Amino acid sequence: MRSTISPRARISLARLGPLLALLIPGALAADWRPVPAPVGDDLHAVFFLDRQRGWIVTHRSGKILHTGDGGETWRVQAEVGEGVLEWIVFSDRQRGWMCGDGGRIYRTSDGGETWQEGGSGEAKHVFRSLYFTSPRRGLALGVDAGDGGRAIVFETVDGGVTWEPREAPAAGRGFTGALAVLDDRIAVAGGSGTLYRTEDGGHAWSAIRIDGPADEPPVVRGLSFADVAHGWAVGDRGLIARSDDGGRSWRTTHPVSRFLLRGVLFVDPQNGFIVGQRDAARGLLYATTDGGEHWRSIAIDHPPLHRLTADGERLWIVGGSGTILWRPMPAPPAPEPPAAAEPPAAGTGDPG
Repeated sequence: MRSTISPRARISLARLGPLLALLIPGALAADWRPVPAPVGDDLHAVFFLDRQRGWIVTHRSGKILHTGDGGETWRVQAEVGEGVLEWIVFSDRQRGWMCGDGGRIYRTSDGGETWQEGGSGEAKHVFRSLYFTSPRRGLALGVDAGDGGRAIVFETVDGGVTWEPREAPAAGRGFTGALAVLDDRIAVAGGSGTLYRTEDGGHAWSAIRIDGPADEPPVVRGLSFADVAHGWAVGDRGLIARSDDGGRSWRTTHPVSRFLLRGVLFVDPQNGFIVGQRDAARGLLYATTDGGEHWRSIAIDHPPLHRLTADGERLWIVGGSGTILWRPMPAPPAPEPPAAAEPPAAGTGDPG
């Protein structure tokens, strides 16, 4: 059948092609919906225990925000005083922990209404992530700002009441706050030009180098694994690296930009998102639907974006000036059709 599209129409469609390409990011941006925040502070970390209960920490004002209705509304649940907060995590509806600068690690046993301070007590220690293998045993990963930025690891075996220093990896400049937990024994954490991997619940860490200039190694800011094999790391100067063996080795991919990439989240092996910032005032957002082979920029008008998470039903982003964004989970990839049966070779079929 001959085409019914006229030559003039073909020319018009060809001219529209670049315009359609520009319109697609705007359409994708409409998927992300803002939620009013009760504060205008920079929002630094977000955690959802389930589809209803979530927490956000502000970066410098010491406030903890909470939702109990799936993110429809947020309130200031508690305040712990001025200081940087880097991470928050809960094991159930009552027990949670968060960490930050000044050697501080907090715990709650009433769902975040009140917090008790613990940690190392040393001002030079900055704890950037928390890794719990059980409600009683956990690790705090960070950096000693007073000792050349070396890595530090502290452990609790009593649910965060007390913390003791443990052996930390000697290579690299310390943990950056990027963390992906694959199971109760295997985790991968970010560093400066380095990734750290443990196979024994954090007792020992091996260092894995990321390709980059020796004089200015790329800092890994975000980590995400779609499953136990496939992971992605993002960071400074547009760094994107991929692992297909559970984090044992990494290869850098062609950067989508030279901007600062702060967070990455893959909800399945095909659908992933990256957040970051173009400059001190403008955020950025990228998405992939083919496992990171191609990334498309999503046009947004928001301050720098810091972290992402998922609650099983929605994706969440937090960022500067009280920015909270959400969108529905993307549809999972369609299953591959079964391979067609090969016909029998000539002369080998049943002669009948």
